[in-house]
Amino acid sequence: MSQNWMRHFELQLVDGNGQGIELSDFKVTFTIDWFNISSASRVGTIKIYNLSADTVNRITGGEFSKVRLIAGYDGIAPEVSASDVGIVREVDAADVGQSDGRNYGLIFSGEIRYSVTGKDSPVDSYVLIQAADTDLAFATSITSQTLAAGYTVADVNRALMKDFEAKGATEGLTPEMPATVFPGAGALWHDAASNG
Repeated sequence: MSQNWMRHFELQLVDGNGQGIELSDFKVTFTIDWFNISSASRVGTIKIYNLSADTVNRITGGEFSKVRLIAGYDGIAPEVSASDVGIVREVDAADVGQSDGRNYGLIFSGEIRYSVTGKDSPVDSYVLIQAADTDLAFATSITSQTLAAGYTVADVNRALMKDFEAKGATEGLTPEMPATVFPGAGALWHDAASNG
């Protein structure tokens, strides 16, 4: 069991190739809004304080396209023998942030909608970034498919996720679907223009 001790926070801004910068050592405030409707994405509003002019220009100039927030706790530092210091230890990707008393993980990842600059006081400047999770997929996904007779709700989900995944969305946790089998064929059609 982890010991929720010593906060862990990472803010990463990345470009389309996955390259970017980490701004974890700066003062950062953020909110993440989750909407209880399926037609809206999660929205993160992040304020980063007192960055250099060069970093501000890189952010507001559109160099980065995604934001990742990782948070939780580092836990109590484990004792390490002197012979193990400096030796690389392999950690399974699924265990990152969840072993040796650590308890942190990805809490938000989204596409940057916009960024603006401002000042809270004469000495505190900031860059405000708004990002949305799967915003591109919601805004631009198009589907036009026919399902054969005998399809299920799970078949509909799989068919729609193919179009969403093409726009960078991932499925995440999916509940158990009803076992209903539909006797006739089904048609799926939706374009980005009819979102709303």
